[in-house]
Amino acid sequence: MAEPSLLRAEILLPEAASFARLDGALTTPFQATGWLQHFLEAHRETGRLRLLRLLTPGGAEILLPLLVHRARGATLAVKIGGAHASYFTPGLVGEVPALNAAELVPALRQAARAGAIDALLFEDMLPAWRGRKNPLMTLDARMAPNDAAFLTLGDDAEALLGFLLDKDARKKLRAKSARLAEMGGLAAHWVEEPAAIETALALFFYWKTQQFSARGLADAFGDEAVRRFIVRAAHDPAGGLKLFALSLAGRPVALIGGAMHDGHFAGMFTAYDPRPDIAKHSPGEVMLQALLPALVEAGCRGFDLGAGDARYKTRFCPEKQTLFDAALGVTFRGRFHAQLWRIARRIKGRIKRNPRLMALVEAWRRRRRKRAPGPA
Repeated sequence: MAEPSLLRAEILLPEAASFARLDGALTTPFQATGWLQHFLEAHRETGRLRLLRLLTPGGAEILLPLLVHRARGATLAVKIGGAHASYFTPGLVGEVPALNAAELVPALRQAARAGAIDALLFEDMLPAWRGRKNPLMTLDARMAPNDAAFLTLGDDAEALLGFLLDKDARKKLRAKSARLAEMGGLAAHWVEEPAAIETALALFFYWKTQQFSARGLADAFGDEAVRRFIVRAAHDPAGGLKLFALSLAGRPVALIGGAMHDGHFAGMFTAYDPRPDIAKHSPGEVMLQALLPALVEAGCRGFDLGAGDARYKTRFCPEKQTLFDAALGVTFRGRFHAQLWRIARRIKGRIKRNPRLMALVEAWRRRRRKRAPGPA
């Protein structure tokens, strides 16, 4: 039998789980209070929030904001935000000492059992955040299907751009920017006024619908709850979501939205006007080139474009960060689900990292989408 953990564990239900606990913790933008609250409220899932709290003998805290849901007879606790939250780490309060699995696992199981949770599924974990190690990495963590693209920002935007883009690349982007400027009123800017936010997001949703339709894929931003979340969080100064646009004569032609927290801007989505006369001048890349000086000016220390290896991500965020998965089954049913989840994530990773297999999957998705019946 395992030795009892020195950690004290508890689980806070929605009526007791004060977001104020997270306010004082070191968190990523996706585990920050404003972002979590808006996501849960927009999806009407606040009642499914569970905050696992582990306390060390020295008074430090490990806070795990999770969402519980039922799947095939089991209660599972997962990362809040799904694919819209690029990564996960626990919130840390105080100096959390190095912990091994023998200390951590019993405490996690104790908290999970108190909340009638069968399994804990930790998806897309960062091994560390701001130099602080993620204590969950002791849970037999395995590589996640995707890596993430990060960039450390200094205080010299010009030097940063010189590092990311060679002279030829910068020359080409200047030429494209000049072509766009010839169309009138080119500007790169934060989108902060309510009317401007509404206009920018309406265009973004329209562009994304076109983009996904052209690829034969389901629209990841078509769900009403997802749109409600993005709109509400963007309008709330404390909502943790900021918009930056490239505009022509006041009309956005490229947009990026990201979770902003504690000096880090985590890109969540980006899109550009697909009209040929606009798209041929790469408005998305022109916008990203302008975003970096704006982030430096805003005092940001870090920037990322989330998971995946698209060309624009590796170009502007070349610091590859490996993400990890870990699962902990608490009950017999939970251990079964945890094992199935590990296998599914492993298969997904093999497909994602094999271009030939990924091409076959994309083709299958397009065929399936075309065969799907349209709206009545």
